Amino acid sequence: MMKKYLMLCGLYALTGSLLGQGKLLNNGASITVNSGITVRVEGEVRNENNGSINNGGNIYLDGNWTQSGATTSYTGTGWMWFEGSSNQSIVNADPMTVAQLRVDNGNRLVLNNDLTVSNNLDLTNNGNVELGNSNLTLGASAAVNNYDATHYIITNGTGALFQNVGATNVTFPVGNTTYNRAVLNNAGTADVFSIRVEDQMLENGTTGAALTSNVVNRTWMIEEAVAGGSDATITLEWNTAEELLNFNRAIAGVVHYTGGAWDQSLGFGVATSTGANTYTRTASNVTSFSPFAIAAQNADLPVELLYFHAKRKNEYVVSLDWSTVSETNNQGFWVERMLDGEQTFTRKQWVDGNGTTVQQLYYTTEDDNAFSGTSYYRLCQIDYDGTEHYSEIKSVSGIGQQGDVSLFPNPVDHAFSLAFSNIALENATVMIADASGRTVYQQEYWIPAHQVLEITGMSDLPAGTYWININTASEEQFTKKLIIKRN
Repeated sequence: MMKKYLMLCGLYALTGSLLGQGKLLNNGASITVNSGITVRVEGEVRNENNGSINNGGNIYLDGNWTQSGATTSYTGTGWMWFEGSSNQSIVNADPMTVAQLRVDNGNRLVLNNDLTVSNNLDLTNNGNVELGNSNLTLGASAAVNNYDATHYIITNGTGALFQNVGATNVTFPVGNTTYNRAVLNNAGTADVFSIRVEDQMLENGTTGAALTSNVVNRTWMIEEAVAGGSDATITLEWNTAEELLNFNRAIAGVVHYTGGAWDQSLGFGVATSTGANTYTRTASNVTSFSPFAIAAQNADLPVELLYFHAKRKNEYVVSLDWSTVSETNNQGFWVERMLDGEQTFTRKQWVDGNGTTVQQLYYTTEDDNAFSGTSYYRLCQIDYDGTEHYSEIKSVSGIGQQGDVSLFPNPVDHAFSLAFSNIALENATVMIADASGRTVYQQEYWIPAHQVLEITGMSDLPAGTYWININTASEEQFTKKLIIKRN
């Protein structure tokens, strides 16, 4: 039987406190720090081998906190207080919850895994929390205190700050290399929102070339846990140093990447000064979420494509239709087609655009196509200056070969099934992307004819809207919308 022990290097009792010189190693023991008691560790804390620490007082650390194993626990309502002289970290193999967390080290607390703060997060003495690829979640009654331009949540990876947002303003004190806070309130159904900031604005939201003029060089990735029901007001803050060439603060606005382009319909106006070199703009009645940014009204952003459909009408004709919510300097569209076995797209038809407009417009055309195999279509939108932007690719089957995929149940909690009809036995790649386009799941499968394929492991994904892309070995493509809900 493994011996359980508590190792306190040079530990001795003080009035109302304990001082650990070196490090504190809890190897399977149970430690309780009562209310009013202070434990100060001048090195690291290691809590492992099913050990438990119940903190009702204060634990001060000069080093890192390392915790391993799902059955190793940290509980209690007391403060975990990082006060070292350099960066410190929480290294936990599994998600961990801390009631009260204070960063008082003049540097950073670096997360190694997802962390929940259930009550208070206090950023004092120039303290920051660096997320990397880990998420930081604040409990329903939790708050961030003492944040400002030098005390904030650093979102320098895929990790985001999660907070509950209802009808009152909630500040997300986030940024990457600089502080770029966001403020949200939600007049609709209260929900959990996540935000992270990237130090660029990309042509296609999360992909493509970085924009170099008429915009602020930042993107706020904003998501809601449960899609639908929100009516949000979003305020975004930036610094003058982040304004790119020709950006005009007098005609600035929040833009939203959705439907394949940057939506400029949220309104433009004079930016609000919030400090010597900081400004904000606000957008109201926001009901869908993905990348948000700041642009000037004259920014030459791509046409906002709401949808693009390609469907076989009969044996000889494929019908194509699409809609735009807004257009900027749009000369028109080329309909491009590639047949199964071909290596490049061919331009088939030209459809005139409508220049610059904020009205929703509808386009439709047909392509003579009697090909018995799979055909692929895309749109190439061309600005007056010759700049080209491409839509997503749609596949169309030939007569007698149309296959389909059905998804059930939907919404899901931890697993769902895919049923394939009229699709040959073959390999397929199943990819799941979140609303921002980031791939969160990818796996190769063998398609069972006239059977169902069960996909598990969804319990690790946050609630929200996702897109399933299925690509078969014969290059058929299917896209399904997946909603994950948590009870």
